[in-house]
Amino acid sequence: MKKIIVIGAGISGLSAAIYAQRSGFEVTLCEQHSIAGGMCTSWRRKGYLFEGAVHWMTGSSAKTELHQLWKETGALNDTTKVFLSEPFRALEWKGKIINLYRNIEKTTEQLLALSPGDRKQLRLLANDVKAFSNMQMPIFDIKGVKAQNPKRMNFGTLAKMLPAFPRLGRLGKMSCKDYAQQFAHPAIQRLLCIVPDEYSATSLIATLATLDIGDGGYPEGGSLAMADRMRKTFEGLGGKLLLSTKVKKVNIENGAATGVTLENGTLAADAVIVTQETIAALDQLFDTPLQDAWLADIRNNTKPEVCTFIGVGIRAEISGPPVLSWVPEQPVSYAGMAVPEISFNNYNGVK
Repeated sequence: MKKIIVIGAGISGLSAAIYAQRSGFEVTLCEQHSIAGGMCTSWRRKGYLFEGAVHWMTGSSAKTELHQLWKETGALNDTTKVFLSEPFRALEWKGKIINLYRNIEKTTEQLLALSPGDRKQLRLLANDVKAFSNMQMPIFDIKGVKAQNPKRMNFGTLAKMLPAFPRLGRLGKMSCKDYAQQFAHPAIQRLLCIVPDEYSATSLIATLATLDIGDGGYPEGGSLAMADRMRKTFEGLGGKLLLSTKVKKVNIENGAATGVTLENGTLAADAVIVTQETIAALDQLFDTPLQDAWLADIRNNTKPEVCTFIGVGIRAEISGPPVLSWVPEQPVSYAGMAVPEISFNNYNGVK
């Protein structure tokens, strides 16, 4: 039986390890932290849940192709509750609450009453979202990896996706911030800030489409429980998980990976899968830096982004939307930047 080492027990590493183990390999998964999950994690402190990653989960709906992957990896199972909050988020604007509903028609109807002058742009928003509602993720062979159960697109599926294709070019050329600023009313601009400003507008519309089809729910227990379910799936298949185990480097002989060096020894393998953050892996895991063109592009064009979460436990039942945002009278200064908006994520009732 051939041996595979996977570096990093985040969601990518857990998924790779699970499918490799299921495919007949002997898999060892190395994680430097004391728990699995990587950046997909949450914390429990004195009875409170502080969520750090999964604020909504694409593929939580059984209607989507991605749902099957989550079931196969154990991220979701038949007993996992999925919460579909309504409204999805809200914005306090000059004493008034403006809601972003999962249903895009309900959202645009409310925003039209707020800003009749944005009628044309609101209609375009609704049409963009509806066009993306039938987009599905194909599963097919790629170089070096053969899918056991490929899900290629048939004519009927492609026909349903056709309305989205002409929009890809337009949306791909603008950022989420550019898209939001097409609206005249500043409250609408702020309400649509659900993904980072510099991301492609495609990600904004795809997220809104996810919500509109009844997807994008919050899984019970959040990131911590999701990662732990995946851990149990991997170990239940016979995989070996090494926690608190830092990989110092990938061992290379004659251009092929032969294992890894740990802080207290080595592990031999027929192949190594690296799911650590790419730039960190390039800097730390190889004696001779890799020279592939796509890696050079990542080095030259990637801008690191840091998120800071401040968690507050409140001994009270808090009603209202799961996300409430407001614009302070004066921008908050943090790490040399002016933060124009503050958001409060409420996970009460979705533990």
